[in-house]
Amino acid sequence: MEYTELLWGFGGVKIESLISSATASLSGGHGTLIFTPDIIEKENLDRDLRFNVRGYEVGCEILLENVNDGDSDELASLMGIIGEQSGSYVGIRVHPRYNVTNTTPIYYDMYLDSDVSFEDLSEKVFSGQKIELNFISKKLVGNIPNYIKTVQEDYWVDDVGDNMVTDTGDLFIFKLT
Repeated sequence: MEYTELLWGFGGVKIESLISSATASLSGGHGTLIFTPDIIEKENLDRDLRFNVRGYEVGCEILLENVNDGDSDELASLMGIIGEQSGSYVGIRVHPRYNVTNTTPIYYDMYLDSDVSFEDLSEKVFSGQKIELNFISKKLVGNIPNYIKTVQEDYWVDDVGDNMVTDTGDLFIFKLT
């Protein structure tokens, strides 16, 4: 059996400085991509409207929480990266759905487009905080990416060709990606 799945990525958030080698990677973070068309609207001589999409502006909403061991160090690194970017036009590289073991090719060079304000969820210094950040792309992208991969799925069989099943009767599936 073969099928195709959309690869928007799975995992946390990784943010990289484009000035230095600093990175911040938060496994409990969550990123959402938003593609907004940049449209030029024109009217022809017959008064028909014509639309031309010049590209898509990429927005990214990121929710980061300081709840895991090491998150406070990563958030401190993130604040350093944001501080570096504020005095330059270089930007920040954002991986909105980053998985350390299975990296996805989704990243954009962006600028911070929101206030930086931590919300305390507890009285503990190194845990129970969250921050929401919005980023906007430096350049328009030509189209909305459709990262896909083909997955080959086969069922396990025994020496006589019968499907192997679990104690509950579910099929054993072998996935090749």
